[in-house]
Amino acid sequence: MGKDALLAERATLINRKDDDFSDPNVVQLLGKLKLLEHNRKTEQMKKRKTEDLFVPDLSALREEIALLKSFENDHHIKDIVKVDQFAVEPSETIRPNRLFLVLGAMILGGAVGVALVICIFASKLVQTRNSSVS
Repeated sequence: MGKDALLAERATLINRKDDDFSDPNVVQLLGKLKLLEHNRKTEQMKKRKTEDLFVPDLSALREEIALLKSFENDHHIKDIVKVDQFAVEPSETIRPNRLFLVLGAMILGGAVGVALVICIFASKLVQTRNSSVS
């Protein structure tokens, strides 16, 4: 069904107020219209020949890609870089220092505990002052 036919059917359904099924049909037709509109946009995008209008500076990007691909076949570029040492796998694995982890956890736990005790003590002190003033 074309867009015009769906619009005409929608208009007649809107004008008919005595039918209980008019509201769901109108909603269904609006959904079909949106799908049809989306499909037409998709068709237009598929028909385009170049992406020049949609990607800014596409020609500059294509030139840079061509330049970089030309370096792959150029053997003179290897003379620019000199490798002093090749990478070597480490002889032993790196593990976290357990002593630092335990000490850090103890210090952090102590600090949180002291802060909690101070907060509880301060709240009890405020409560006792409020009750004695009243």
